[in-house]
Amino acid sequence: MCGKLSAILLAMKIWRDTSYEGMPEDGRRMKDERSRMASGKRAVAQRLGPFALILNIAFSSAISVGRTISPAPLIFGGLSIGRLCLIIGLLWGGLASCAKIADPRPVQVLIPRPATQLSGVQRGEQIELRCPPPDRNTNGTPVTTLRQIDIYRLVENRTYQPAGITSAEFARRAQKIQTISVEDLPRYRKGDTLIFTDTPAFTDRSTLYRTSLRYAVTFVNEKSKYAGFSNFFFISPMTIPLSPALNPPTGLEEAIELSWSYPEQNLDGSRPPKIIGFNIYRSLDPDPPAGPPLNGEPIRGVRYQDRSFEFGKTYYYSISVVANSDSPYVESLPSKPLAFTPKDIFPPKPPTDISVFGQVGEIRLAWAASAEADLAGYSIYRSQTSGTGYEKLNKNLLTATTFRDTNLPSGRPYFYVLTATDHSGNESRPSEEVHEIPE
Repeated sequence: MCGKLSAILLAMKIWRDTSYEGMPEDGRRMKDERSRMASGKRAVAQRLGPFALILNIAFSSAISVGRTISPAPLIFGGLSIGRLCLIIGLLWGGLASCAKIADPRPVQVLIPRPATQLSGVQRGEQIELRCPPPDRNTNGTPVTTLRQIDIYRLVENRTYQPAGITSAEFARRAQKIQTISVEDLPRYRKGDTLIFTDTPAFTDRSTLYRTSLRYAVTFVNEKSKYAGFSNFFFISPMTIPLSPALNPPTGLEEAIELSWSYPEQNLDGSRPPKIIGFNIYRSLDPDPPAGPPLNGEPIRGVRYQDRSFEFGKTYYYSISVVANSDSPYVESLPSKPLAFTPKDIFPPKPPTDISVFGQVGEIRLAWAASAEADLAGYSIYRSQTSGTGYEKLNKNLLTATTFRDTNLPSGRPYFYVLTATDHSGNESRPSEEVHEIPE
């Protein structure tokens, strides 16, 4: 029976024991009886809670009805008809309230999905791990309860063909090497990627090159729960050279040229240095580069031209040594970033295909439009002597490719040259001279 029904049965007993008709008329005993009845009702009220008020009202109503029906109440086991009806009604309601209720809904625990794109690369004697930040829980809802990211590392016997391993075995053997709180994650975020760096510390430095390393991460929620390990990233570190220093860049009209020298030895002092090629990195700030290299494949030589640049913008270049031929590449740490701001000191080409026409009191000129991307406009110079003494006719740069030189006396020759100017203020050399005589 449910708790409410048990309370109702208790009420039956207390009210039966405290509500007999025909109490003695002696005032003192009636006072005692009333006191005992009040105590019983208070006990019922404590058990029934909000049902107590209903019982009290119903009880009072039943007594009133019973007394109205008959001045001599009918007794059934010490209960009047009115009170018996009341108790039957309460029992019926109690049984109804004991009907089976719906199963409680389980508490929803939000746990971020495990990472599936953990990757990495060796940079010098460091391992750089990368993975996207968690964005969804296991039930598909957005991540809102992330507390930390834990990074695990397992040191294994040296091999280039990693053996399979279960998550349970990895959990038993791996070491947690880093815990990053959700408040610190912005420090590790580069765009849409989280970047973590591990520097394995061994008593003997050469141990790093005699072992293999396996990594995994977990996304832990506020209740210290996680949905499992990420995919495993496996790497066998190689001994590689230090990065060379970049020579001062050279600014060309269409490229920034970088150059460097070959390193002479590996990090552990061994020779010859393991070099497959080089990677060039560029960024707009002096922080270590986070994006891919400028070159698609490792550079085999000692020169590289960056052709995707803008004059006046400062770039930071660094270089790394690539020690293997397969991706993911094993690289040295990038060199110290070298800042360079290319300046546009290169004038455009002069106008070509100039046509000149003499008319009454004027000469008209026309020319082909320049193909220069940063062209600002044109200027026209005139002289009455061929090859010298030119004067500029336009105060502001011309943007059209035609010009009328008016108010000219007839019968006298005039000589013209044109120039083009770019947005950096560089003016081209003069075009070929043309001449005409107005009519």
